[in-house]
Amino acid sequence: MGFAGKTATGAFDLHVPASFAVHITVTMLGLPPGEVPGDADVNNVMGEVTNRLAGGLKSWLCDAGTACALSTPAIIRGSSFRVSTSHRVPQIQFPFASGAHCGLLEAHFKFND
Repeated sequence: MGFAGKTATGAFDLHVPASFAVHITVTMLGLPPGEVPGDADVNNVMGEVTNRLAGGLKSWLCDAGTACALSTPAIIRGSSFRVSTSHRVPQIQFPFASGAHCGLLEAHFKFND
């Protein structure tokens, strides 16, 4: 999910294994034990989780005087892709876990001159 403003641009990337995305979806939707959500439900929930996380970081940036707007989240599934940015763009990683599941939130920031 990208963001842009007069003083800063960048992106927020949420990385979770498919099993963790399903776990998050089941939990957020309150599905009964054993019910497996469809791909559309998983995509919608992961988009919402990304919106909430990016919205919190956007709020923090705005409070610090760096107003910006957010793009619509994009969902990418698979294991054979790589997200990369310029080596000059600072990257902050926030690992997190829930039980046996692990994920990573990456924030890429470029402050404009």
